This record gives sequence, structure tokens and C-alpha cells, in this order.
Amino acid sequence: IITHMHGARRRLEALIHREQPTLHVVVSTIHAFALSVVNRWRTALGLRFPVVAAPDAGGFVEKFGTVHATFDEIVSKAEELSTYETVRAFIATTYPLIMVDEAQDCSAVVLKFIEALGACSCCVMAADEFQNLLGEDDISDWGKWVSEGRQNGRIEHEELTEPRRTSDAGILEAARALRQNSVATGANIPKYWAPTVPLLVWKIVEKVLSKPPKKI
Repeated sequence: IITHMHGARRRLEALIHREQPTLHVVVSTIHAFALSVVNRWRTALGLRFPVVAAPDAGGFVEKFGTVHATFDEIVSKAEELSTYETVRAFIATTYPLIMVDEAQDCSAVVLKFIEALGACSCCVMAADEFQNLLGEDDISDWGKWVSEGRQNGRIEHEELTEPRRTSDAGILEAARALRQNSVATGANIPKYWAPTVPLLVWKIVEKVLSKPPKKI
């Protein structure tokens, strides 16, 4: 299972281990997985030393026994390696099923790597364009990738329209209003207004401690 954020990785790891304790699953962030691929076959790229992520100073430059590269550089090299026959065979055997969570946050570079993984194994991706965190463009890299993939038949796409996380009417009504940018038609969720962030945080903590939220 590949995630974008460490928080999602920890949440999914705990969920899988609780629900399927005997199932062998590896949960990793996309950048950590790409880094593992690059370091396993770094000699094929002509790199002598282990590669480390250096967001502000990449270029695959050797420094003190390590090779520094940015996240995008690491992912690009992982995508390149995923076209090698030996690497493809390893990925297909080790990870027959690859699941990608929060795919709407993937950049174009990451999506190329995931597409290469999809040529090795069965790859399932879950995304919600409404939750895209990468910017306010009219259409995200994910949206463009899905649109092109559907047109040329490169991917199978299924839109899920029924909520599966909760049946709480108030939460669902609030979500509908947010997504449609419209006024809610009925009771939904409590709203608090505060002049400063600390006061707002205090109000939320007070609410949670006084009445723990029910499980949904």
C-alpha cells in the first residue's frame, strides 16, 4: 500500500494489522518506496553510494559517502528503473497487488512512476479530486492523468457516488454543501467562530473532552 503522507501510512498500517493480522502487507509512502527501488539498484545507475533525500540540494551529488537527490529526482529514477526487466520481475513477484491511497495528491512525476508500477503488477488507486492539496488549478495532475487514461483506454475508472465512511446525516449534509459550494438545507455539524486560532482550538478540545465523538 502506497500513501502520500506519513499520517495516512500509520493509519492504514494500523487498520490492516487490526483487520487482517495474518496478511503480509507493506505500507510505505510513495517517496520512501521510490527511494528503496533506487537504492536497491543504484549500481545500475552508476551510483556508488546510498541515495538520500535532500529536498533543497539534489542533483545526485556525492557528499560524505552519500548521494543527495530531491524527491522528484528519486521518483524519476525509480520510474526509469521500473522499465528494466529485472526490476519489473522483482516488483511483480514481491508486490503482486499495489494499492495507492490519496492519489489526487500525486504530481505528474509520481503518476509516471505509478503507471510504470502498474505495468509490473495489478495497481489500484483511490482518489478524491475535491481533496486535492497541490493547488487551486482548474484541474490537477491527477485529473489530467485520469482524463487521458480514460480516453485512450489505458486505465479502468470507476466513480464511487455512495458514501462508505459514515451514515451520519449531518456529516453527509455538510459534505454535500461544501462540495457543491451551497447553503446546507438542514442540520449538519456544529459551527464555532473565534477571533483567534488558539481560542478556536480551545473550544474544539473542550467539546471533544466534554462529549467524545461517537464512532462512525
